[in-house]
Amino acid sequence: MKRPLSRAAALLASAVGSVLLGCQEPVVNAIDSGVNVDPDLAGGTVTTTKFRIGHFILGPGPFDICLKGPTDADFSGPFVLKSAMRPGGVPYANVSAYIETPATNYTVRVVPGTRGSCNKLGADLPDLGITKLQPGRHYTIAAMGDLARISTIKFSLIEDDLSVQGGQARMRFINASADVSSADLGFGSGAQWTPQLTDAIYGSVGLTSGLAYLTTPGLSNATVAVRQSGTATDSLTITSKVNIAPGTVASTIFSGLADISKGGFSLIVCNDSAPIQNGLTPCIELLK
Repeated sequence: MKRPLSRAAALLASAVGSVLLGCQEPVVNAIDSGVNVDPDLAGGTVTTTKFRIGHFILGPGPFDICLKGPTDADFSGPFVLKSAMRPGGVPYANVSAYIETPATNYTVRVVPGTRGSCNKLGADLPDLGITKLQPGRHYTIAAMGDLARISTIKFSLIEDDLSVQGGQARMRFINASADVSSADLGFGSGAQWTPQLTDAIYGSVGLTSGLAYLTTPGLSNATVAVRQSGTATDSLTITSKVNIAPGTVASTIFSGLADISKGGFSLIVCNDSAPIQNGLTPCIELLK
């Protein structure tokens, strides 16, 4: 189902405007989740920010990124390789470790994970513009869409809140499925389904009482279902498989396609507060 990024890059380069949502320069679509600034920013001494990369694009193989600041002569990186010490890039349904960098605006270059350098080839995806990252914050650059439909591909910059709450789990919901324009995540399924994080438009987060994170006692082998907003039918039901421990922070990502022959939908659960493993945030992809 997945093709290497280098083979697919010509398709991406041929549709810059529709791929990256920009009429002039490609940009990363920024989403403010209303997060809190890190406590160590209180003294006003923090000048760096942290970001990570999420790969939810159906089609390309693992990828990495390079960055160029406003005063940099050239791109530096690839960052997953050199900062997270992970060769090969970020595979589909995975999220990298956080990378610390000066808080400023950047041009981002996406490169195949196998390249190991920032050299740009003619068929590569166009460079992306990213607005100024704020000091003391955490961000996820979430890449999503279906490579077979170039216009669906999005890059969203989503602010993260890693604040833990003792005895409680904190979770959020990101809609990364190009086949569902707006999605709701709820506990249970069918007639027992109860909405929790709702109205997550494609490329953005769901909300609960206006907040991006839901606080819950935790989930143990729980049943979770995702529906298209405004409907009474489950688009994806994960039965007795979802685990989010108290005292942790998790991201749940709705990904995939409605077409079962192309893999169908899936729910990716990432433990954002867990120790990094091989340069990646611990994630598990759950299928129906």
